[in-house]
Amino acid sequence: MNPEEIFGAPRFDTLPDEVREISLKAAQRVIVRFHYTHRAPIGHRFSLGVLTHGQMMGVMIFGRPVARCEDQEGTLELTRMHIFPSPEGSPQQALALAETWIRGHRERFGRLIAYVDMDKDPLGEVFRGTRWRCVLVGKAHRDGWTSRKGRIEDSGGKKLKFERLFDA
Repeated sequence: MNPEEIFGAPRFDTLPDEVREISLKAAQRVIVRFHYTHRAPIGHRFSLGVLTHGQMMGVMIFGRPVARCEDQEGTLELTRMHIFPSPEGSPQQALALAETWIRGHRERFGRLIAYVDMDKDPLGEVFRGTRWRCVLVGKAHRDGWTSRKGRIEDSGGKKLKFERLFDA
């Protein structure tokens, strides 16, 4: 049984029509309770609530890129996203609304990235059919990550990396 059934998550019949900045704590509560990892990022640059007719139907947490080799100032990483059960195309619509919001409120970012766990979404359906492009298929590197006391290991499975470049 999935967590949404256990916790009685809302279901929506309409596509998202707005995103609004929300607190990290609010976004973390949704992620910890409903996202398949049940782990929320510690920090963020900002978090967005995804709304339909004024009701929150999901969250997105954007942060600095986890990979140190990425441009830390001009790139945002979508570190977590959860959309409650809703019509097909809702995650794609939420991404489009988030892109518009970022362009209007956080102009300095010219690039978005996100990683998809192939065990959960083998084709990266959320990003396909949008203006994001798949730039990498590979296994996550986890060498040495178990060396820290208390560190929680993720699946370490194959990942798809998607990127969205904003037009100049």
